[in-house]
Amino acid sequence: MAIYVNLNKNDILSLYFSFEKDKIRNYSSGTPNSNKDKNNLCTNKLDDFLQKLSLKPIDIFVYLHVELTRTRMKEVFKNKAGIYMIINRINNKFYIGSAIENRLYIRFTNHLVHNTGSKLLSKTVRKYGLYNFAFLILEYCDPNIANINREYLLNKETMYLKKFNPPYNILIIGGSSLGYRHSIATKQKMKENYSQERRNFIGNLNRNKSLSEEVREKLRIAAYNRLKMPLSVREKCGLSNNKPIIAYNVEDNTYRKESSMIKFALFLNICPKTVKRAILSGKLLKKKWIIKFDNTY
Repeated sequence: MAIYVNLNKNDILSLYFSFEKDKIRNYSSGTPNSNKDKNNLCTNKLDDFLQKLSLKPIDIFVYLHVELTRTRMKEVFKNKAGIYMIINRINNKFYIGSAIENRLYIRFTNHLVHNTGSKLLSKTVRKYGLYNFAFLILEYCDPNIANINREYLLNKETMYLKKFNPPYNILIIGGSSLGYRHSIATKQKMKENYSQERRNFIGNLNRNKSLSEEVREKLRIAAYNRLKMPLSVREKCGLSNNKPIIAYNVEDNTYRKESSMIKFALFLNICPKTVKRAILSGKLLKKKWIIKFDNTY
């Protein structure tokens, strides 16, 4: 188990600490006494907290605001996947997450540097300062398994979440929003954002506007390109619709059944949304097709 520590003394002083028999030994030399005392206090406090949780992290990084620390993190995290913990060394509150191969350092920067990860962490970093946080690796995982089977990594993360109940984690299951509840303030904002007045405003933005033929052609091409996407890709993009339909041709009095609106759209070389609109409106499609959902397919 290793602790990587960098002190900001002209951005060149680097200290290295490691656990030996559950005690932190200081291998640094030539460090000012004030820095030694401060550093020993921080590491001992962190060590006590980890012992309280019965945790033995593989790697620990502190003084995250120093460039030398980040350089070392990039080296250590290269080609690795695993479970990480972020600890506020002032109040011992923490966050647990997971990352696939070569994403550990990105997780660190997202959460603590760029403020694009956890909003709760972002607020806390702004309040306490980055230098008061530590980034720990609880467990490295086989990157080949983690990359192929995401559930493998998420299950490990969930195990830690349920065991330690991290104060900075909103969710209780890795990769899932199960168990999350919006605050009263958030619910009020959502009501305001999706009020009937706002929906009417958005609905009227393009109502009764005529599109140029150039724009219409671009929309037709985009819709046609979506039709050529494999079904598996369309499902991931939310573009598939597998409801069976039955279509009646009023010109030659023939019926046609399809297992989905997409297949019928491919038959007519049109967008599936056009088929759906015809079904919901009850209007003729292509001036000859009456289409309905087929519940007996």
